[in-house]
Parts: sequence; structure tokens; C-alpha cells
Amino acid sequence: MYYGWKFVFASSMYSMTFNGFYMSWGVFNAAFAGDPDLGGSLAVIGLIPSIMYASAALVCLSAKEVSVIIPKLKIITFAAVLVLGLVLSSVAPSTTFLIFTHGIMTGFSITIIRLEYTFRIAEWFPWDHRYHVLATSFNRLAMVAGTVVYANLIEWLFRTLGWRYGYLVLGGFFLVSVLLPLGSFQRPGTQAGPENQEADKKVFGCGQQICILSMWFLSNVANGIGHSNSTGILIKHLEDMGLPSYVAVRFMTTEAVCNFFSRLATTLVGDRVKGHILKIHAVLALILAANMLLGYAATSPTAFIPYSIVLGFGQGPLFSAMYASCSEVTSGQNVQQVYVICSGGTYVGMSVAPYLSGAIYDWQNSYSLVFVILAVGYFVCGLAMFAIVVINKISTKT
Repeated sequence: MYYGWKFVFASSMYSMTFNGFYMSWGVFNAAFAGDPDLGGSLAVIGLIPSIMYASAALVCLSAKEVSVIIPKLKIITFAAVLVLGLVLSSVAPSTTFLIFTHGIMTGFSITIIRLEYTFRIAEWFPWDHRYHVLATSFNRLAMVAGTVVYANLIEWLFRTLGWRYGYLVLGGFFLVSVLLPLGSFQRPGTQAGPENQEADKKVFGCGQQICILSMWFLSNVANGIGHSNSTGILIKHLEDMGLPSYVAVRFMTTEAVCNFFSRLATTLVGDRVKGHILKIHAVLALILAANMLLGYAATSPTAFIPYSIVLGFGQGPLFSAMYASCSEVTSGQNVQQVYVICSGGTYVGMSVAPYLSGAIYDWQNSYSLVFVILAVGYFVCGLAMFAIVVINKISTKT
């Protein structure tokens, strides 16, 4: 069996666990808001994921400095920090304490481990490999499966055991999922097959790269805000419409199931549309902008059925082929740097989103205005991606 696939499959469990943890914030939000021991407004509670995503963004933007540490040692060390953060969260006396344990400790650790696993997969399956998109997208497919599983699992844990004991169970899941891929964590060497990483093409000068990467960063900030808030506010918004949490979480599950199938389609056919992925992403961003307006106009929970379906099918390809799209941003030039900027921008957006939505809710006692902001964000995201496509087309012809 091709050794690279062993690592892809082994690391997929970690992708399921960390993304399920990240994208179940709506469940955490509802649990913390109903706990009188924590107190504080939703804006203060929203600082927990904001700091977590900000920590992840800081890791991405300082990836070069962190790369000097031996990869395996780095993974084991931050796996210990991650589990410790979850254990300490279970005894948190206040929201401030959770900001440190859930926000900083888990945010740093999860992202450092994720980057190591992502870059190792890309080493095994470079751009000119016939299964580049399939391999680099497979873990993204596992991520949405994690959202389906963990959103319901965490909601059940918190409802039956309480959120404190729920953190301890999550610590065990993380420990297993991080250590499992280490058995096949090695560099490809000569095993990677006949395909070699394409040499950097000096298509763009320094000024052009700064312009493109600035737009790329901006588009991913907008995408991160939408990705976090479109599902993060869903359960609370539906609860305000009269639905109990165990029913409201089904809308999140619907989004995750649609997200899974759209990611599956992208994973399977992505290698056939290499070179056009960024254009597809731009169109999907504009569709999502229109979908946010549907969420704003909705006056009953029924309207969020099509909202959840479109959200799932629209966001899926944006994240599934994320690494592959980075190869199209600067025509294959400095792909890892482009990916780090992409991840950093996404996490910056995700760090702003929970506090922004919480502050708006405290102000208006409703999330309606959030949907308008998300619509504007996705519109900007789509326009920025189209601009990058046009610049690439012009530059490669000259």
C-alpha cells in the first residue's frame, strides 16, 4: 500500500476530532449561557472561541518560527498541552479561566499539530501528483464528518454529564486522535512516486505577490467570519424562535450532512478541475452571500431548512479544496506560504466572529443583523477571488 495513504487515513481521525470541537461552538455557547456559575454576557462568552481562533491565527502567521522544532517532538509536546487545556477547562471557575484553557491552550496546540499533518500530506502528494486534490481534501472530508458526529456527541455529553465532565471525555478523544497518526509520520523520500514538487515559477514580482496575497488574506478573513458565525449562532437563534436545543441541533446536522456530500464530490472530482478551483470558489462565495440574506429575512424555523442545505453545499467545496486552491493563487509559487496566509486569514475571521455576534446579540437581543454582515463578507470574498483569477490570467499571458 502506498505509504502516503496510510498517513492520510490515520490523520483523518484527528481532523474529525479538532473540527468537531471547533465547529460545535454553538453547543458550547448554549451550555455556557445557561450556567449561572459562569455568568457574563454572550459577548464575554464569545471571547472564548475568539481567543482560540486568534491563537490559531498567531500560530499560522508565525509558522516559519515554529518550524525549527523537530516535528514529532512538536506534536507530542503540544498534544500534552492540548489535553491539559481540556482537563483544566473541566474545573473552570469562570469565563476568564476558560478563555485561557479552552481559548489559548487548545487554540495553539490544535493548529500547530494540524499544520504539521497538512504539510506532511502535501509532501506525499504534490500539485503534479494525479491525486493531489483527493489526498489533500480527504482530511477536509473527515472534518465535516467530525462536525456531524461531535455536534451531536458534545450536545449529548453536556446534556447528560454536564459540560465539565464532557471536557474530560473530549480530552480522551483528542489524545487518541493525535497519537494515532504518529506511527506513520515520516517524510516521503523516494517513496513518494515519480511525481516531483513543481519548482517555483517566478510569475509574479514582489509587488504583485503582496497585492494578490493581501486580497487572498482579506477574502479568507471574510470566509472565516462566515464559516464561524453561520453555524455558531444557529442553535441560539433557533432557540429564540421557540425550538429546544435538541431539535435546533438537527439544523446544524443538516448543514453538516450537505457539507459532507459537497466535500465528497469535491474530493472525488477535484483533480479533474485543477486550475479552475478558485473560480468555483468565487461563485460559491456569492451564492453564500445570497443565502445569508435568506437567513436575515427568515421569520420561522422552517426557512432555515433551505438555509442549512445551501450553507452546507456552498461551504463544503470552499474548505475541501482549500490547499489545492492555494496552488492557483500565485500560479504555484510559494504554495505553503499561501496556505499559511489562507489559514491565518480564516482564523482571524473566526476569532472576530463570535465576539462580534455576541456583542450584536447583547445590543439588539437578536442575531438578525449578523446575517447582513455575513452577506457582505461573502460578497467581498467572492469579488476578491475573482480579482485574483483575473490578475493570474493577465500575468501568465505577459
